[in-house]
Parts: sequence; C-alpha cells; structure tokens
Amino acid sequence: MNQVEIPRFVDSQLQFFWWEMDEFLVAASVLGLSIIMHLVWLAFLGIPSLVKLLKMFKNSSLPGGLLHIAYWTGVSGMNRLFDDGLIRGFYK
Repeated sequence: MNQVEIPRFVDSQLQFFWWEMDEFLVAASVLGLSIIMHLVWLAFLGIPSLVKLLKMFKNSSLPGGLLHIAYWTGVSGMNRLFDDGLIRGFYK
C-alpha cells in the first residue's frame, strides 16, 4: 500500500506569493487601474490599504462571507437552482 499525502487545509484559498487569491485580485485590479489612469502613485497607497481592509473584513466575518456578499448582490450565482441572487423570494 502506498502512502498518500493529504493536505492539511483542504478549504484554504489558493495562495499567490503571500496573498490569498481574492486579495491578489484586489491588488491587481488597483494596479491595473492606476496604470491605465497614469496614477501609479495610487497603487503604492491603494494596494496596501485596500488589502489590509479586506483582510480585516475577512478575519471579522464568518468563513464564506465574501461569497455570500457576491451572491446577495447578484455578482455570482450559488448553484443551478438559485442562479440569481437578486431574487429575494423563491416560490415554486
């Protein structure tokens, strides 16, 4: 029988250097917008502050809080049955 390595944190998000993937997306978005607007100094101020705010929010809320907000605001669907988060009542 061969040994199989089981990861310690199955539900962890993907890491990109020292950031989790959602934090990296915020940093990349701010960097991209600051380059497009020719305000690169905005990236030096905006990236650390926005990523820190996101980390504080994630640490203070329940796990999956960002996914809940994305569904509730209609940014993403939850599954095949509930694909639109903007519908507040579901009657069949």
